[in-house]
Amino acid sequence: MRDYLWADAYRMPRYLPLWTGFAIALALYLGATYLISGPAFTPETYASVLAVFGSLLPLVAGLSLIGFVYSHDVRAGAMKVAIGRGVSRRGVVGVKTVELLTLTVLGLGLLFVLCAAWDAVLGLDPGPAPLAGLLGVTLAATLQLLIYGLIAGCVAFARQETTASTTVFALLASGVFEVILGLVLSQDAVVDAVGDLSRFLPRNLTSELGHAWATGDPGSFLGFTLVAGYLLLPVLLTRYLFDRTELDF
Repeated sequence: MRDYLWADAYRMPRYLPLWTGFAIALALYLGATYLISGPAFTPETYASVLAVFGSLLPLVAGLSLIGFVYSHDVRAGAMKVAIGRGVSRRGVVGVKTVELLTLTVLGLGLLFVLCAAWDAVLGLDPGPAPLAGLLGVTLAATLQLLIYGLIAGCVAFARQETTASTTVFALLASGVFEVILGLVLSQDAVVDAVGDLSRFLPRNLTSELGHAWATGDPGSFLGFTLVAGYLLLPVLLTRYLFDRTELDF
C-alpha cells in the first residue's frame, strides 16, 4: 500500500491538469479583487466577491482534483494493478481517501495564502478581521470539496468508470442537487411534518461551520457531528461497494 501511495505522490507534480483548477480559481480571485480595488472599494463589495468565489471554488478546484484522484486511476487501471500486486481493496480506498484529503487541504491552504497575500499587495482592508471572511470561505470550500469528492469516489469505485462520478461531483459541487433538494424540503407540507431540514444540507452546514471556525467559534456540536457523518459515511459505503464490485483484470 505504501508503494501505491508513493507512486501517486511521485506523479502529482508532473500531472499538470491537477493544478489547473486551483490556478483558475486563483485567477478568478485575483481578477475580481483587482476590479473592486481602489477608492470605490467597500467591505460590502468584498463580501459579494467572497460569496461568489466561495460558491465556485469547490467546483472549479474540485474537478481537476477528482480527475487526478479517481478518474486517472480508473482509466489507467492503476487500482487493478495495485490489487494484483497484493494491495487490499480497502487499502486502495484508504490510499485514495488520504490523497483526496491531503490534496484538498494543501491545495486550498496554498490558495488561501496566495489570495491573502494578493489582498495585502492591493492594500485591501475588508474590515476589522480582513482574513476571517476569506478563511471562512476557504474552510467551507475545503469541507464541501471533501464531502462531494468522497461521494463521487463512491460512484467511481462502484462503477469503475469516470463519467458518472464526474457528473455526480459536478452536480453536487455546483449546488444544483442541493438547490432542488432545498426546494423540496422547504415546502410547507414538509416543514409542517418534519421541520426545516434544508439547514442540514452539506453546503449550508459547511458554510456555517467554516465561518464559525474562522472567527474562533467551534460551532454547534450538531453541525460538527453531521459534517463528520457526511465525511465518514461515503468512505464506509465505498468500502462496502468496492468489496462487492467485480473487476476485469
